[in-house]
Amino acid sequence: MSTLFLAGLLGLSSGILAALAVFGLRLPPRSARAAGAALLEFVALWAACLVANLTLGSLAIIALRTLTATFFSIYLMNDVSIVVLSALQAFVMHAWMCHGRPR
Repeated sequence: MSTLFLAGLLGLSSGILAALAVFGLRLPPRSARAAGAALLEFVALWAACLVANLTLGSLAIIALRTLTATFFSIYLMNDVSIVVLSALQAFVMHAWMCHGRPR
């Protein structure tokens, strides 16, 4: 039930944003496809950054366990801030890629 509520909420807010973009900001509806492609690029970068951060963090914890007498829990990687920081990394990389491309 909560999934349906969230899907409906996101659908409603997306529809309102689309109407505001078309009628308020006078954005052409044709450019929505390019925006969707940019979203998919961003999500792919986000997933790649998240996997890289989780892999590097896990390897660092395993190395610290092996090389030192101190115990480090793998649960250090179980933090939502890694997901948020990975999204910020992906956003910066995506913006850099978009602005670095020749026009």
